[in-house]
Amino acid sequence: MEELLNITSESLSRFLTRWYGDPDRPISANPEAAKIPPPLRVWHEIASQWSTPVTTLNHPLDPSELEIEDGKLVFWVENQGCWTWSTNINGDAPIVFDRQPGSDPEPWAPTGETLSEFLLHATVFEAIVGAPCQMYVENITEEVLSQITSELRPLPLPHWRWPSADVRILVGTGLLAQVSDSMASDTIRRFDVTIAAPSSDALAPLSNLAGVPWKSYTPVEPQESNWDDLPDFLR
Repeated sequence: MEELLNITSESLSRFLTRWYGDPDRPISANPEAAKIPPPLRVWHEIASQWSTPVTTLNHPLDPSELEIEDGKLVFWVENQGCWTWSTNINGDAPIVFDRQPGSDPEPWAPTGETLSEFLLHATVFEAIVGAPCQMYVENITEEVLSQITSELRPLPLPHWRWPSADVRILVGTGLLAQVSDSMASDTIRRFDVTIAAPSSDALAPLSNLAGVPWKSYTPVEPQESNWDDLPDFLR
């Protein structure tokens, strides 16, 4: 998936086509989108060309629902409402900010990503949690992790603070991986790994690795919070 390793203005549409197939409907016009930052308008236009939802856990706000909070335009929300992302209303490449909302919220913190970068990052994350073919393994050693990820390369974007700063995305041939520190309490650092792909063929090489006790789970349904079905790093 070279489009995720060498990011350009075409990366989003190329990735969506690779993951979900060719677009199957025309761009949906939204009059409210004319008022929002160009990268966000473009994301809504591109994503509207697939009947398959491209968000499954967290979600963008509809252009008609956007609001300003403490000087920033809130445009993306975590599925339980406990994390939000915002950006500046002006500019062609505004920076994205995030925070945990509440009655006395912390100040907006910069993520280090432009709006276009964040939207690609978020789309990739959503593809992982909603992928039809997934397998995961928990509490593995760094040696086993190296075996699993030897042919994978990191997504060249900053790590998010949500769900935690240790979560990182890796890119392989026809598949994506998400790695995080395990919740195990021993003194040796251990890891949880989720592998996701649009078809089972892409998972076959990793599923056959000796000594890796892979498990599988049902992908997250679009716009629903199947919290009990998620691996530990998403709980």
